[in-house]
Amino acid sequence: MTSVLQSQHEHYAEVRRRLTSGQEPPERARRYLLPPVPKPEPFRIPEAIRRKVKVPTVIHARRGGVEPVVEAVSQPEELLPLPGAEKWKAIISEVCEKYGIDWLELASHRRSGHVVIARHEAMFRMRHETTMSLPAIGRKLGGRDHTTVLYGIARHQERMEAGK
Repeated sequence: MTSVLQSQHEHYAEVRRRLTSGQEPPERARRYLLPPVPKPEPFRIPEAIRRKVKVPTVIHARRGGVEPVVEAVSQPEELLPLPGAEKWKAIISEVCEKYGIDWLELASHRRSGHVVIARHEAMFRMRHETTMSLPAIGRKLGGRDHTTVLYGIARHQERMEAGK
């Protein structure tokens, strides 16, 4: 036990000597050196897809992922539906008009029956007609949690199956 303490004292004394005298520490072998990371090659889009979508030939990797930059789309109906601002706004406007309420009432924390049914229908339609995530839908409808959106979608699905 004393040898361990003595070696620790000797070590600290050596460190103090080096710090006060300006002497460089001895070179030690580094055990854990990572190999250099090779620079990733840019992702190249196949020619058939490039002609259809009209995207740049090369997409550079950024922050570990690939960000495609689409310049123009020749035929948008062939692509997946995008969660564009116009689509979710149109869904909310249609639901508000159908139920005779305004947007603020739909996004409010009111729990009146007709407002809740309208909100559930908006959640259902936004989920199935756009590619928005559940948290994004919740944010658009008054800052609700994704589990609330899931519940609303399930309730609207039950009402549709029951024929109401």
